[in-house]
Amino acid sequence: MPAKDNDRLRRITFSEAIREATVQAMDGDDTVLALGLGVTDPKGVFGTTLGLKERFGEERAYDIPVSENAVTGICVGLAISGFRPILSHQRADFMLMSMDQIINNVAKWNYMFGGQDSVEPFLEYRDKGVLVWCRSSNPGARELQDLISTPPQGGDSRPFYEWVAISAAKWNTHGNVGLVVGATYPDELENIRDLCPDMPILIPGVGAQEGSLERSTMAGIDVRGRNAMVSASRGVLYAGKDPATYPDEARKAALQLRDRMNAMLEDRNLGWSR
Repeated sequence: MPAKDNDRLRRITFSEAIREATVQAMDGDDTVLALGLGVTDPKGVFGTTLGLKERFGEERAYDIPVSENAVTGICVGLAISGFRPILSHQRADFMLMSMDQIINNVAKWNYMFGGQDSVEPFLEYRDKGVLVWCRSSNPGARELQDLISTPPQGGDSRPFYEWVAISAAKWNTHGNVGLVVGATYPDELENIRDLCPDMPILIPGVGAQEGSLERSTMAGIDVRGRNAMVSASRGVLYAGKDPATYPDEARKAALQLRDRMNAMLEDRNLGWSR
């Protein structure tokens, strides 16, 4: 900006101003990270990140792969974990690819794990079921859902997903609450079933995500062999490509899944005929 009559004002470019603000933020707080495509290259994202790696080290200033959506999701996780990431996108049109994470994750996070008051309006519909997301089936679930936490008032330390299950059981005063637990984590599913012996559990992740049907079914059923709802959406949805035979192929895939589950129950004297 022009100096005019005030000697304290100086003329700098937008990129220089951004770089100075970033340096000030990183100097004053070790949790501030700078990452983005080209952060460490000679151009330094058009001058906004020049020298950050040399000043703060490669653990706080680093380049990223060309995947705007995924890296924005990483920054969401960093922010939730207590860091303050500064994510640089080189062009606005690529930045729009980050909106999926911002709209579908960041904007909803408070309601995903906002406690009882965030699900209370739904619990009041006594004739409707409410499924609470407890343990997801994706590989990155361990990053946040396995974090050990202790209630503010003190007590046991448990993984976060177990606290979700315990809380959901407390909210189940009308008998209309269930849980969503991925088939790819059968040990955790068994823990959750022990914590919530009578609640229904929806189990995604069998099929395309390679969750074990037998292990997840046996871990998810209650003592009567019920209350486990196994989802294998893609295994049925993509059972065939020929429009002429697709209905039969999809039906065949669904029936095979059902028959395999029923055979497991029969082997343990938990079949539907008892």
